[in-house]
Amino acid sequence: MPVLTKVVQPAQKKRTDYDQGQYTYQLRPLPENIATSIPDVIRQMTTMALKDFKKEGTELPAFNLTTIEGGNYTSANCKGKILVIDTWFVKCGACVREMPDLNRWVYHYKNRPDVIFLSLCLDDKQTIQQFLTRTGFAFLIVPDGRSYIENALGVSMFPTKILVNKEGKIVKTGNFKSIKRELAMLVATTDQAKP
Repeated sequence: MPVLTKVVQPAQKKRTDYDQGQYTYQLRPLPENIATSIPDVIRQMTTMALKDFKKEGTELPAFNLTTIEGGNYTSANCKGKILVIDTWFVKCGACVREMPDLNRWVYHYKNRPDVIFLSLCLDDKQTIQQFLTRTGFAFLIVPDGRSYIENALGVSMFPTKILVNKEGKIVKTGNFKSIKRELAMLVATTDQAKP
């Protein structure tokens, strides 16, 4: 039975529009004597990728979230806005390492009131505030987001980004690079649709 055995990012040279930054997946048969942990990891990764793919085009689960500054964001008051959701926790090394890039991303869209960058954190308000004394983060931060992250969104890997269009539908779930690219395309499409 063929299984996913390799994930390759294309070379930086000569990309076409359809594969710009996309990953290519190769299926090959696994030898019978291979360690069982490798197929298990591959199966787990492909299961999560499929789960994320199936979310595309579905309604973002209803939410009523309060940021550490006291701002309130709900399904209702975010309609008509593009929503970029980041999920993370303070001790997640990968989450913290990408924050400078995320801050530049927020700055790039600072004149776009129709784009909201909302960060859902597993940690409590006090832990986040202590963290922010050492590390700046430009997203609007929602503390104690575990229930919504895990139960409503079904996110179990961090960091994960979710892009939501103005109609409240999930456009894509993925990493920073994939969501950054999708956001640029969504904003361009939105701008073209303006009268």
